[in-house]
Amino acid sequence: MCGGKYTGSFFLLFALWIGLGGGWFPGCQFFLEEKETVSLSLPPFPQSWMGRAFADEFEIAYTQEGREVRYAVPRGSGKVELSLSLGKRTPVVLYPIVTGEFGKASLYPAGGLYPDFFRSGELVIQWDDGFAAETLLLASRGGFPLDVFNCARFFVEARKRGGSNPWGLNRGKVLESLASGTFRADRLALKKKFSIPLPLSGGEWYSVNLLEPPMPGGGEGTVLLKELPWGVHHYWSTARFLTIHLSETGKVEFAEYGVH
Repeated sequence: MCGGKYTGSFFLLFALWIGLGGGWFPGCQFFLEEKETVSLSLPPFPQSWMGRAFADEFEIAYTQEGREVRYAVPRGSGKVELSLSLGKRTPVVLYPIVTGEFGKASLYPAGGLYPDFFRSGELVIQWDDGFAAETLLLASRGGFPLDVFNCARFFVEARKRGGSNPWGLNRGKVLESLASGTFRADRLALKKKFSIPLPLSGGEWYSVNLLEPPMPGGGEGTVLLKELPWGVHHYWSTARFLTIHLSETGKVEFAEYGVH
């Protein structure tokens, strides 16, 4: 209980205080957080993905009052409105989902940052900000305090240092340095890249990373994958799925599956 006996006059004053937007009450620690309606447009793909220019739906993820919120919206929604804590730094992540004869694919996200990239009532969403937004969402999930971090500069540096494909940055090292309090901009370093030959089925293969161009299949021959950063890579083709594990030393393992 907060306090003991209250008179009717006090309850009246308390109700008026709440109605006038009072926020904090000593002893009860009562706080009403102001909200802002933030509009965002569901973005088209940066390039065609298996003949598609749009996702079938998006899963939107962001933090709200210390917890992570996720919900799905169909592409036909066009614009979406979020109710965010007024002025509280919030990375917003949009995961595109595509379905077809190949199955159901969840692709790398686009992203934005409120309130830094909030202009004229609309949050700016960009595909090359997906890496930065998702990285800060992951850091926030682990308890990293976004309000005391220069998130806007993090976005700018990730774009600059990641070049045309920020997903080639070494996110593991970034998260480690954020957690230890040793982060500097030069921690946003690109992973080493390799060119590897693979015997792949015919037809084009599309990465779950929409910033990568499609790669041609080899028919009965071999395809040379150029400038592939180490890590795990996933590709889709008509009724086929490919996973590539590329080590930091260039050792490669891969598996190609049918989806039916």
